[in-house]
Order: sequence, then structure tokens, then C-alpha cells
Amino acid sequence: MDDDKLNEGESSGTDGQPPEGAEGLESQNTAGSSAGADIAGKAAKAASVVAKRSVKAIILNIFAVSGFVLVFASGLVVMFYPNISNYVNQKNQSRAVQSYVEAVKQFDPIDYEKYLEEAREYNAKLAGRGTKVRDAFAVAGSDDDRTDEYWSLLKIGNSNVMGYVRVDSLGIEVPLYHGTGDIVLSVGAGHIQGSSLPVGGESTHTAVSAHTGLPSARFFDKIDTLVEGDTFSFRVMNEVLTYQVDQILVVLPEEVEALAIEQGEDYATLVTCTPYGINSHRLLVRGTRIETPPEQLPKSVETAAEAVQEEPGFLQEAEDFIVEKLAVVVEFVATGIVNLAQGVMDIFDIEY
Repeated sequence: MDDDKLNEGESSGTDGQPPEGAEGLESQNTAGSSAGADIAGKAAKAASVVAKRSVKAIILNIFAVSGFVLVFASGLVVMFYPNISNYVNQKNQSRAVQSYVEAVKQFDPIDYEKYLEEAREYNAKLAGRGTKVRDAFAVAGSDDDRTDEYWSLLKIGNSNVMGYVRVDSLGIEVPLYHGTGDIVLSVGAGHIQGSSLPVGGESTHTAVSAHTGLPSARFFDKIDTLVEGDTFSFRVMNEVLTYQVDQILVVLPEEVEALAIEQGEDYATLVTCTPYGINSHRLLVRGTRIETPPEQLPKSVETAAEAVQEEPGFLQEAEDFIVEKLAVVVEFVATGIVNLAQGVMDIFDIEY
């Protein structure tokens, strides 16, 4: 019996307490678990920091690459801007001319005559009351009033194109719009309101204006090289009206007397600013109506936009090819940057 008690005491310790050293062992186990948890927590925290730094590094690299590409693309745009812009504008001009030709193709001969007769009646009224034209560039932004009868004449559909101007010797072919507002003169030639509509006839004088020397587009560039005897023409409906240069003047902007209608004459004048970059004067290239040479007459309205032009030389073709490809590359790069930026913003739920 005593031996059993003794054994029990040894097993449970004095007075029933745990054996000496058991409490220390438990404390060590607890401390070990706590230390393990701390290490795991620190490891998780470190992994989170590394992950965040990796994401940040990726984002920074993306923006660095995007920035480099953007700077490079911007450099290309700045370097080739005149060529690219001119290429785009020429394409737009060609589309406007072609759209006009396609619209005219839908007309019957009776429709042509109706439009042309209305324009001739309008011209007769102008000649009768001696309307004075204004400087096209000085009033370029004042064509907001569209209530005048003028704006509805020679108008096909929703377009303000009334035809197009050609100077074959200079390779010029630009759409001709109503009025000389800023928007019009940024995309083509504008008919100066107050001058005769471009349908010809006795006692008419059509005045058409366009910019020269713009870095972004070519409209009436090089018309200062025209000399007496050269020709230019208007294509309106199914008509081709040809004028032979008989007078070239340089005048001040307010000197518009040379654009007046003269009794019995059939005149047309191309107007642009001069000298290049200064634009203090106006160059007036006037022509008198002549019979259109048969070789310049389109066989039909369908081929009006396909009349013979001087073929571009090898260097011009090479330049056009390079500019076209650069325009495509710049557009591709710009689209890529936009898509990349949107992707990054989507990752971080940033609204755009």
C-alpha cells in the first residue's frame, strides 16, 4: 500500500503537483509555436511585399516601354507630320471628289439641267444688281448664315460640294465647296459668295479661293507658277468648264475690284494668299472661258474623276509609299498605347 502511494507521489509530484520540469517544457513548446507563427507571418508579409514590388516593377516597366514608344512615335509624327497630314488630306480630297462623282451618276439629264438652270438664274440676278464680293480670307469665319438661296444651289444631298477644281499642269484636283468658312478652307477650295456660280455664261465671274503653303495640306500650291495661256477647269454636274489664264495680279486684301462681273465676259479667278508665310496680299489668277479640248472631256459622267493626269515620277511614288506606311505604323502604335493604357486601368479598376 505504501509502495503504491510512493509510486503515485513520484508520478504526480509532491502534493499532487506536475513533475518538476514539465511546466518548463510546455512553455518551451508554446514559445516555439509562437516563434513559428511569427516566422510564418513574416514570411507571408515578405512574400506580399515581393509580390507588390513585382507588380509595381511590371507596371513601371510597362509605362517605361510605353513612354519610350510614345516618344519615338511622337518623334516620327513631328518629323513626318507635313507629309503624313498632306497624304491624309489628299486622300480625303479624293474621297470628296469621288463621292461627288458617284452622287452625280444617280442623276438623270433632266436633273442636271434643272440644277444648272437654277444656278444660271441666280447668276443673272447677281449681274443685274452688281453684287460686290468680299475678301475670302478676311471673312473666312463668317459663313454661318445658311438662309440665303445661295446655299441650296448646286447642292447634292447633305454635302456642300458643288463640284471640283482642276489644274492639270500642276496636278491640282480639289473639291469646291459653298462659301469660304474656316472649315471649308481647311478641306478644299471655297466658292466666294457674291461671285457667279461656276456654270459659265455671259456676264459671269466665278471666284474661287483656297490656301497655299499649308504644312498640312496642298490646295492651290504653285498656282503662282501659272502663266498666261495656261488653263484650269471646273467640273460641275456633267459640265466641264475650261478657262485660259489671261491676267495675273497681286493686290491688297481689300482690293476686290478685279473680281467684279464684266458685261458680256465669262471669267473665273483663282484666289490665294501671297507671299508664302506672310499672306499680306492676294494672288488673283484670272482665266477667260474657252472651249474644252476634246481630250479633257470625260467620255461620261462615270469617268469624270478619271481624266488623264500627269503620272507621278519614281521619287514621288517612293515618297507616297513611305508616307503611307508611316501613317499606318503611327496609327498602329497609337492604338497599341491606348489599348495598353486601358488594360492597366482595367487591372486597377480605374475608370476611363
